[in-house]
Amino acid sequence: NGVNTAIEFDITDSFLPENAGRFTVSFTDGRPRLADGAADVTVSLDIADFSSLMLGTVDFTSLHRYGRAQVSREDAVGIVSRLFRLNHAPYCTMSF
Repeated sequence: NGVNTAIEFDITDSFLPENAGRFTVSFTDGRPRLADGAADVTVSLDIADFSSLMLGTVDFTSLHRYGRAQVSREDAVGIVSRLFRLNHAPYCTMSF
């Protein structure tokens, strides 16, 4: 979505605490890469919510509004939301 920013993700995992941690991702024109430098904003959330965000099943604004995600700068909510915005939610064509 053309976003240029660096986000530090602070992930908690209540199911497997050893998987919790912090990592920084730099986005250039919306393309991610792991980074070592300073972040523009820190996003804190649980792995379940992070997974849903990455799959496009929930938008960041909703996670933030319901208290499921926190940001270090309130003015960054729109940027993070735009970064993960999809035109279509994922779907499965397989019958169960």
